[in-house]
Amino acid sequence: MLQSKPGRDSAIESLLSQNLQCLAEAEALLNELPAQHFAAESAPAFESTIGAHMRHVLEHYDCFLQQLRGGTLCYEARARDPRLERNRDLAIDKLRLLINQLRAGAFDSVPDGLQISSGQFDAGVPSTLARELLFLYEHSVHHFALIAAIARSLGHQPPAGFGVAIATLCNNEGGAVEPRLMPAANSRLQG
Repeated sequence: MLQSKPGRDSAIESLLSQNLQCLAEAEALLNELPAQHFAAESAPAFESTIGAHMRHVLEHYDCFLQQLRGGTLCYEARARDPRLERNRDLAIDKLRLLINQLRAGAFDSVPDGLQISSGQFDAGVPSTLARELLFLYEHSVHHFALIAAIARSLGHQPPAGFGVAIATLCNNEGGAVEPRLMPAANSRLQG
């Protein structure tokens, strides 16, 4: 369970919790997934693999954690390690490492203002820790939706709600999404 850190904003706590839950769901899926499905293509519907999407997500979190203290994030500077998309066990190990780093508060001493760098633009774009945690969560859910579709095409049924945004889950249950960060990621656990 995540321990609240003194002075940490409740929005950060909520976003961190959502990210940890999202990554825990990915770990559960990978643990259930037959190893041969991790790097299997599901053509013609999908040219990518579960492993390719998982590597992409993991490397975004890795960039975030490695670059955060410097105050400038460049998600384009990912390692792009092909082993992470071919070896399920290696991806699970990396996933666990990232979860542990997030739980340990690896970003508790970050600069007040962050800059997002891109090779496409000369100037950095201002951002915040909360905005980047939100980006990582939404980016992960997007790729997990693709992973879920690929898994289904390979005959593996992912857990209900895997790769589905919280707003969609709430809407499908007939509830409204409040215009604030939802600790309701916890409701995802109960479903």
